[in-house]
Amino acid sequence: MFKDLFSKKRKYATIPSERTQPTKMNDGVMTKCPTCKTIMYSRELKKHDYVCTKCDHHFRLTARDRINSVIDVGSFEELDVSLLSGNPLDFPDYEEKLASDQQKTGLNEAIITGRGQMEGLPVVIGVMDPRFRMASMGTVVGEKIKRAIETALEDRVPFIMFSASGGARMQEGFLVSCRWLKHLSLCKDLTKNSCRLSQS
Repeated sequence: MFKDLFSKKRKYATIPSERTQPTKMNDGVMTKCPTCKTIMYSRELKKHDYVCTKCDHHFRLTARDRINSVIDVGSFEELDVSLLSGNPLDFPDYEEKLASDQQKTGLNEAIITGRGQMEGLPVVIGVMDPRFRMASMGTVVGEKIKRAIETALEDRVPFIMFSASGGARMQEGFLVSCRWLKHLSLCKDLTKNSCRLSQS
C-alpha cells in the first residue's frame, strides 16, 4: 500500500517517439486538426474540401487548393504568369524575401488570376495566397487584378475575387497608391457611377 502512495502514476497517455511514428507523417500524408487534434489522411481531408470531419474546422486553403475546389477540372487557364515584382524603391532585402516566398509557395506573386468554368459557366477569378507576403498588394498584384477584370469585361463573364490581403505592401510604397488610382478609374467605368476607397 505504501509503495502505491509514493509511486508516480502517469496521468496522460504517452505519445510514441518519432522513431515509431510513420515516416510519411512529415511528408504531408497525414494532417492534424489544430482544433480537435484529430489526425487524418490528407487525401481524405482534401475530399471533404479541407473541413475537419470531426469538428468542422475549416483549414486555410492555398490559392491552388481554392482554385481546385471551385473551378471545374481541366478548365483553368492562368493569366499573366510572367508578371514578376521588382524592387523599384531599392528596399533592403526585398528581393531576397520575394525569392524566399516564391520558393516556399511555388507562386510568382501573392495572387493567381485566370479563366475557368464553375459548373460549366465561364468565369474569370482572382485568388490571393496569404503565404506570399501575407497576400499584400504590390504593383504586380494590382496589375494582375486590373487585367483580370478587363479580361472579364472583354469576355462578358463574371469576375470573382477571393481576397485574403494583408493590405498595401510597404516595400513598394507610393507606387501601390498609384495602382489604387487605376483601380478607382476602372471601378468607375464598371459601375457607371462614383466609387469610394475605404480609408482605415
